[in-house]
Amino acid sequence: MILADESIEHVVSHSSGLRSDYDGDALPWASLSAAPPNGAPPSPVRIEWSKRTRQFIEAYRAFRLGKEATSFPEVLDPSKVEPLSTVPSDVLRTYARQRGKSIVALVPDDRAWWIIGHALFEKYSTLQECLEEFGLREDIEVQERAEVLLLKPRWSSYRWGQRLDRLAMSRWLHQVRQRGYINLEDRFALLKMYEPVKRDAAVFEVYQDMVLPEEEIPRVDWQIGFLNSLTSRQIDRLRAGEVFTLAALSPAQRERLMHDIYHSEARVYPLASVEPEEYAAREKIGRLLDRVNLPHVFYPDGLPPNTVIRIAKHHPQGVIGFLTTNRAGIWGDFHNGITFPFEMLDIEGLSDEGDETDPDAYAQKVWECIERYKKKPMLLVERKVFCLEVVLADLQAVYLPAHYTPELAEYTLKGERQPITLETMPEDLWKILTGWWMKIRVKNVR
Repeated sequence: MILADESIEHVVSHSSGLRSDYDGDALPWASLSAAPPNGAPPSPVRIEWSKRTRQFIEAYRAFRLGKEATSFPEVLDPSKVEPLSTVPSDVLRTYARQRGKSIVALVPDDRAWWIIGHALFEKYSTLQECLEEFGLREDIEVQERAEVLLLKPRWSSYRWGQRLDRLAMSRWLHQVRQRGYINLEDRFALLKMYEPVKRDAAVFEVYQDMVLPEEEIPRVDWQIGFLNSLTSRQIDRLRAGEVFTLAALSPAQRERLMHDIYHSEARVYPLASVEPEEYAAREKIGRLLDRVNLPHVFYPDGLPPNTVIRIAKHHPQGVIGFLTTNRAGIWGDFHNGITFPFEMLDIEGLSDEGDETDPDAYAQKVWECIERYKKKPMLLVERKVFCLEVVLADLQAVYLPAHYTPELAEYTLKGERQPITLETMPEDLWKILTGWWMKIRVKNVR
């Protein structure tokens, strides 16, 4: 909570946690971790992984690491194999067998975190590990009867509509694979799938992280409602340079814009791009926003009537670079061509503090890195960022997506769809990039 007076001279902030009286020890599975009367530690119960789960996990790991460059395993298609029928089902079946009972379970999507934990971190080899984590949840109801266990969300109505559309995700995966890379349209489709499940996004993350492991999943407080309300035609008009006023939006879109700005973690920033004669005024506003930057403080009565929406100009546009990883025909992991070898060194863990004091040694690392990647297939693309600037007043704006969210970007193939290598790229581009890379010999440019 932030309190400020009208002059913004006095600003007070406070945060406090919420207390819960929930007792996880009351759950039936809590006894699995309890020591027996003789004081000896409980014996771990190994989870019995089914054949389907083993196939799913093996294919998932290979896909995510780019080891499967051609075929798309059917077991990873959510319209063919229900993800909750893999790791989560095996965990609950193992628990039911341990209790000597059958189980009937309405499993919420959030139990797909078990899939991610097992697939990526090899966690949850024992039943105790899984159920202790599951037991921390307040909204799961478990009824243990004479011959059967019943498991379901405690407040089922709270989860209506919060289940990822498996068919939509399947269509998205096949559409992206057909194109060969993810463009702006695909990213908007991802946001539309995410919005209704944002409070239970584990299944969503299973598939996003499989295709885009380098990107952070959206968070529940990200401002995507207005972006999701834009039509394809409106997006095209904005990209063409058109400026929208509030009057140009539908009532539903204005409501979503208001919600994104006033009921989320949106912040007001100085305009990123201004005319030279406005620099001093922007600097003054920047100092003010350093103290408090909540929209409510400056615009308590709603958005100013002269608010306009346009494409932000502060992102570099038309950046040439490479998609460096092929996952079953889907290229990802973009790297700017100019900074490519430096980024690769960081990713490989070969950069260190000594690079700043010994540019010659660092230059040697750079050229060794270039040699390693000379024969690596990559996709040559041009990247343009899509970011909206909601211009309020007095050189202030809100940005959608926010500064701390992954960028929405459009990728355009340069040349044919066929992959290239550093050795086979167009000669003029090679000269431009090596010209930048050579600067490391003169100055430690990173």
